[in-house]
Amino acid sequence: MEAMEYNIRILLLSFDDAETTQQVFNAIPDWLPVNVLQFRECGQKLADTAIYDADMVFILCTDNSHLAAALRCVNETKSRYEYRSLPVLIVREDVNTNACIYRVKDNVANEVALLMSAILANVIQSGVIGVDLADCYTILGHEPCRIFLASVTDNKENIQVNNNFDQLLQQIGLPSFGSEVAGCIVTFTAGLDLVWPDEYEKIGDAVHTCLAETDATVIIGLPYVPEMLNGERRLDVLLVLSA
Repeated sequence: MEAMEYNIRILLLSFDDAETTQQVFNAIPDWLPVNVLQFRECGQKLADTAIYDADMVFILCTDNSHLAAALRCVNETKSRYEYRSLPVLIVREDVNTNACIYRVKDNVANEVALLMSAILANVIQSGVIGVDLADCYTILGHEPCRIFLASVTDNKENIQVNNNFDQLLQQIGLPSFGSEVAGCIVTFTAGLDLVWPDEYEKIGDAVHTCLAETDATVIIGLPYVPEMLNGERRLDVLLVLSA
């Protein structure tokens, strides 16, 4: 079946400089409907922004000089909108806060775009297996939590789901997390040449094997992108850890 069509409204509040914010905006794929706002002054009224119309909010603050204001924005967003899932705070250094945190490493623009895609591709894009936005709220609804993400792209003849899934979990650092794993979003993106249900079953087996020792809530989506040609596949694994 095809994924349900949603009119998803995504808001990115950026505390970073204009150049970084523009780079992030440029990296976000066209299918992701993101409203980007430069939110440098905490005194701005959230009621004057698109905050109340957003289904999910990402707060970008890789510049620690604005971290205090970003944290106040996180708290105000939570109290005013009463999100079922917490706003995702994107930072460069880990912070001790009651929020949903994702740490970027090198390329801020690409990593933010990948994060948004990994969370929302299963909801927005058509696919064999669709995911409801409420499922994403469930995965991200642990308070507080940390998000870890890894991805691999290859040809379908070369991508071995069991091995790749295990390697991505190793890359994230799963063996040291144990029972802290609260949720997992698995996105397997393919072109129209997806082999159904064989490829889906391989993913399910890999998830069961690698996460069997955890109590994680897992959702698996298979969006397809017609532009992915010559058997190209992408596997994204997003882990949410209760902190």
